[in-house]
Amino acid sequence: MTRTTLLLLAVKLKQYLGQVRRSPRNIVSLLTVYFVWLSVIGLVSLMLRFTGILSGTGPQGFLGILSEVTVTAILAVGAFLGIKGGVTALPYELDYVLTSNVKPRVFLLADLLFQLCLLTLFIIPPTSLMLTTLTYPGHLAYLGRAVPLYLLAILMSIMLSHVLGVSRSILGERLVRLLGWGLLTLILTPLLLLALRIPPAYPLTLHPALLLSSAIEARGESLYWLTPYLAVLGLAYIRLSNISFYSSVSPLLFTVLMEPPSKLSKYIRLPAGLDGLLALGAARGYSSLMYRLHLVRVLREGSLWTGITVLLFLTLANTAVPRLIGVAQFPEVAELTMIALYIPLLPALLSINWSISERPNTWVVNLSTMGEKHYIPGLFLAYVTVTFPFSILLYGLVSIGSADMPFLLVDMVLLLAMSIFGSALSILVSLIARLSPSPLSLTSLLYILIPLTGSILLSLPILVIRLYEPLASSPTPSLMANMAAYVGVTSVALYKILMMGGAKYLK
Repeated sequence: MTRTTLLLLAVKLKQYLGQVRRSPRNIVSLLTVYFVWLSVIGLVSLMLRFTGILSGTGPQGFLGILSEVTVTAILAVGAFLGIKGGVTALPYELDYVLTSNVKPRVFLLADLLFQLCLLTLFIIPPTSLMLTTLTYPGHLAYLGRAVPLYLLAILMSIMLSHVLGVSRSILGERLVRLLGWGLLTLILTPLLLLALRIPPAYPLTLHPALLLSSAIEARGESLYWLTPYLAVLGLAYIRLSNISFYSSVSPLLFTVLMEPPSKLSKYIRLPAGLDGLLALGAARGYSSLMYRLHLVRVLREGSLWTGITVLLFLTLANTAVPRLIGVAQFPEVAELTMIALYIPLLPALLSINWSISERPNTWVVNLSTMGEKHYIPGLFLAYVTVTFPFSILLYGLVSIGSADMPFLLVDMVLLLAMSIFGSALSILVSLIARLSPSPLSLTSLLYILIPLTGSILLSLPILVIRLYEPLASSPTPSLMANMAAYVGVTSVALYKILMMGGAKYLK
């Protein structure tokens, strides 16, 4: 490892942290958020162990499935980032590093170490905490096997993303995207079979995710079958690192959130009635114009599609939850509940992108007449317009495989509540937070954790009603009216807070 590589890594980390490192208060705030996130992981782990013991399966019953889901997710992230470009070049690197005499393999190695630091920070501590909780008192022996293999999975994921990204210089972007989506489908196949309760056939047992998860569960012979994968990946990495790929490098961390699918309009045509809704013009009033401006921006940006991809993956992974906790009764109900709890992730991702790309331009709104008064309501309505219909679509897709939907009416209220609460809290956090988040950074966790936790807490009355099966399956008109009134009053209160605080921080 050369001094140039270490220098590039140090500068990359400093630039990535940005304003965070300039203030001890900012560092303490973000560390607090990180430890709160770890606390949530710890509580979930305790619940999993407690429920598993009560159901008679014990914690060992679902560790194998947990390892399989985690390793599959890690490898899938590598394939997805590879489709987007693979190399996490920051904007300054495009101007100053890639135009210098730094050799491609040196820059690629520095980026490999950078991604290794980034993904390790987000994956290893929470995973280790969960495994410790589930395997105690034998946690030291289990972690001794699991942590190195998770690090190996992270390394394979990064190398895969680099190989796909650098290959664009040789194969072209179109062919690499096709190859990347094919690899992503193959990587997710074990998770799909797990969700459908289908045991993998013999050829699929040699899948790298299954081999890694088997090795974590003390089946050491699986490591021998990983050798061909590591050899092919390593040889491809060494070969491609020597080519001149700088011309195909793009700022990956920003394109992940901001780049919409290419030529989307060629494959998806909006209904004719929506053309009038999305047409821009002030004829229908300033409020309508601001709403349509926000809606058009949201539909065109990449964070919406990234959020949809993340939610679809979580939905697929979530079908394994009933097996993980040993609950055999009403597994579909558990899955549908978790779908509702994931909904605030979508407006949270939209707020991250807004903070990066749109907040620097809000001075234009301040110059216009009554611009602040209409800007925030339009943003809120646009978020709800996108989030609520997608939540219903996601709920419907999961419900297709269910025998019935016993809590349909309560679920609809829950989806509406989570969409409204998540949208309002996401906007409020993005307006109040002084730090502009870097995509996939620790600061981004703040933008996600607060709306997610706040929405769940505000929706607790509805969640409590959902726990009582007679009430939830056959809600009375008065109960539905009370739930609707609660959602309405809470939404109005949140909206008032958003308007009072938002106008202040928008300036």
